[in-house]
Amino acid sequence: MRRRRVAYVCLAAQTALALVAPPLLTAPRSVSCNIVTPLRGPAATADELEYGRGTMADLSSIVTLAQAEFGKDYTDPVSKFGLLTLLTVGFWIRLCRDDHSILTCKDASNDLIGYVEVSPQPAGEVSGPFPLPKWAKGLMGPLTPYLANLLVRPDARRRGVGGALVVACEQEAASWGDGVLGLHHDRTDQKLVRFYRKLGFAGDGVPLKHQGFELVYVAKRVRPS
Repeated sequence: MRRRRVAYVCLAAQTALALVAPPLLTAPRSVSCNIVTPLRGPAATADELEYGRGTMADLSSIVTLAQAEFGKDYTDPVSKFGLLTLLTVGFWIRLCRDDHSILTCKDASNDLIGYVEVSPQPAGEVSGPFPLPKWAKGLMGPLTPYLANLLVRPDARRRGVGGALVVACEQEAASWGDGVLGLHHDRTDQKLVRFYRKLGFAGDGVPLKHQGFELVYVAKRVRPS
């Protein structure tokens, strides 16, 4: 019972952050949860890049990439600082956690091209801005691998990098055992619908309203090799 109360307190804190300062602590309404957009970019293809697990040394690059994408609608200095703080703290926590993986893609110069997150989450739930402890999430229901925040640098899109990062997530999730890798995406974005369908993800199509988006949950079976 004590652990359940702690989990509820953590969830309440996340909700309070989003409600008390929405201009600072919620994603812009014009930004999708997972992004796949056209690009003009480098000659390097997805298989010529390096993929690996993110470390604390990648924190600055990850935050910079995320802020450039998610901060497009933040114009005043206070809002920009609030978003920077949210991203820095959130990704710092993620990089510290053993049960939360940030997978990265880098070029030959070790510059960050893209990243994606995979972590155990309550089945069908949207992950919050700050990751809860695994035991707290477990109190809310069975945990399944969950993919979130797939992001590729604008000048490297349409090269297969996003798909390669999703495959890396599948391999990471499969290493945890037989299970289902799930994610939410904007159901009104047909590029995303086709992108995940091509990669083998499927869902029931039931929409979920979340922060101004109409999301849909899709999943794919993963098995250890």
